[in-house]
Amino acid sequence: MTDPRVEEPASVAARSGFQPAAMLGFFGWDLVVVCSFVALGRDTHSESLDLVRSFQTAAPFLIALAAGWLPPALRTRPAAITSGLLVGGVTALVGLVLRAVVFDEGLSGAFPIITTIYLIGLMVLGRLLWARLRR
Repeated sequence: MTDPRVEEPASVAARSGFQPAAMLGFFGWDLVVVCSFVALGRDTHSESLDLVRSFQTAAPFLIALAAGWLPPALRTRPAAITSGLLVGGVTALVGLVLRAVVFDEGLSGAFPIITTIYLIGLMVLGRLLWARLRR
């Protein structure tokens, strides 16, 4: 016999709006965006796609992506365009700051602009496509 005062986890999640499957799906998409950004950048500059060096290049943006997913809105509305804007913006801004300050890597030329457009653009695009496919 179950205690009526204890709620089942599924009912708590449903009432809070928490969407674990959608959250994991969009986090996965955002992770693919960051990894593709790093791979394309390394290839553009004729750098090897060595796993260790690629991870070192990606590290500031992976940390920033994790920080971008901290706001509760992303867990309740991960498919929202505003969620894509938020996580993309945080990933770009925090990633660039970490790259320059903590990882002591350069931010020369158009790199900050390209980074911001790519990350925000593709994170929002993924959500737009999802919304379009669900109609």
